[in-house]
Amino acid sequence: MKPINVLVVSSKYVPERAGSGLRAHNTYKRLSEKYPVTFEVLTGSLVFNNSKIYEADGRRVTRIARKLFSLADEDRRVYVPLSFSEKIKHGLNYFCEAVLTWIYLRFNAGRFDLIHIFGKNWVTSATVTFAKRYKKPFIVELSNLTTVPHQYEPRLFRWMLGEAFPEDTPIVCISDYLKKMCEKEGYKRNVWCRPNPIDMAKFFIDRGNKAKFRRKYTPFGDDDILLVCVSKFRPSKKQIFLLDVLKKLPEKFKLVLAGPLDESGPFAERDRNYLRAIKDKISEYRLESRVQLEPRFIDKVDEYLKMSDVFLFPTENEALGSIMLEAIACGLPVVANRIAGVTDCWIEDGKDGFLSGLNAEEFAEKVKRAREIDAEVFKQKREEVVSQCSADVIDKAYFDLIKKTAKIK
Repeated sequence: MKPINVLVVSSKYVPERAGSGLRAHNTYKRLSEKYPVTFEVLTGSLVFNNSKIYEADGRRVTRIARKLFSLADEDRRVYVPLSFSEKIKHGLNYFCEAVLTWIYLRFNAGRFDLIHIFGKNWVTSATVTFAKRYKKPFIVELSNLTTVPHQYEPRLFRWMLGEAFPEDTPIVCISDYLKKMCEKEGYKRNVWCRPNPIDMAKFFIDRGNKAKFRRKYTPFGDDDILLVCVSKFRPSKKQIFLLDVLKKLPEKFKLVLAGPLDESGPFAERDRNYLRAIKDKISEYRLESRVQLEPRFIDKVDEYLKMSDVFLFPTENEALGSIMLEAIACGLPVVANRIAGVTDCWIEDGKDGFLSGLNAEEFAEKVKRAREIDAEVFKQKREEVVSQCSADVIDKAYFDLIKKTAKIK
C-alpha cells in the first residue's frame, strides 16, 4: 500500500529533554520501521527560543519558537486567573508562534494524510485551529497532566469553529485519570486509553548483571540495599522528600537520584535552586556516603533499574510515569506516591508493590516491606505489563488508528 505520510506536531521534541517529545519520536521511528508510515515533525519548544530546521535520526524537524516574553507556563491560564499584563504577554506570544505555524501549514499540510498532535503549547494549539478550519484529520495525544483536553484557542476562533474537537477526532490518553477527564468533557466514543509503550527487549528481569551494573555506576556494594529514583529534577518530582525517607532507614539503605536538569528556559533557575536545596539537605542530614546524585540525562536507564533493589516514585502528580512501568518490567518492587487513576492502576498496595502518601515515616516503612515481596510475584507482574504495554501490541493498534483516521483502506 502507499505509505501514510504523517505530520507529527509536538510541543517539544528531541534534542529537548522532554518525555512526550521523546515518546513521539520513538513511536514514529518504530512505526516507520514496521509499517508503511512516513513522517516529518513540526515542534514548539520550552527551552529554545529560535526557529530552526534540523534533522533528528534522519527525520526533518521544523521548530517554531519565537516568543516575545519569557513566561514560566504557557498553559497557566487553565489553573489560575491571569493579570491583564500577563494576558497581553500570553496573547502576543501566541500570535507570534501561531502566525508562523499557519504559514508552515498552509504551504505543507497538503503533503500529509494526517496530523498527530502531542502535548500543548502555542504551536500545537494553532495546529488544532488550522486542522478544524480546513477539515484536516488529526489525532490528539494527551501525554502530560492537564485539566482539560482542549488546546488554547482565541475567543474568536472558538466562536467560529467551536471549542470541541470534531466528533471523529481520536483522543489518545496515557492514563485512566486522563480518560475520565475526557469523559467529563463529553468525549466518550473516540477515546483510546493506553499506557506508553515499553521496549520489552530492553526492560526485562536481569538478576545476573545486577552486581556488575552496580559496580559500573555506583560506589555501593552488593550487601547494600539500593534505592533508585530516575526522574527529571524539578520540585514536583519530590526527590528531596526521599532524603527524609532515607534518614529513617538503616545505614545499609543507599539512594541514587538521577535524571536530567534543564540548564536553560523559563524553569532553569527554579530547577537549579531545587537541586541546590537537595544538596544542602544531603549535607544537613550527613547523607553524603549514602546518596549518589546524578543531575544528567541517563542514557541506559534499564541498567540503572537492573542494579536496584527497590524503585521509588514519589512524584506529586503525573499523567502516567513510564519509568514506573519500566521498573515493573525489570522485576522491581515499586514504592510510589498514591495518585488516583495513575499509580493505583498499576500497583496493588501490599501485593506487587506499595502505595503511600508523602509521609516520610509511612514511605520508609513501605520501602522496608517491599523487600519482603516474593520474587515470583514480579515475574507475574511483568507478564501483565507485557500484555498491555509491549511496543509491538501498542504499535499495531496505533497503525490501525492511523489508517482509520486518515481514511486509508
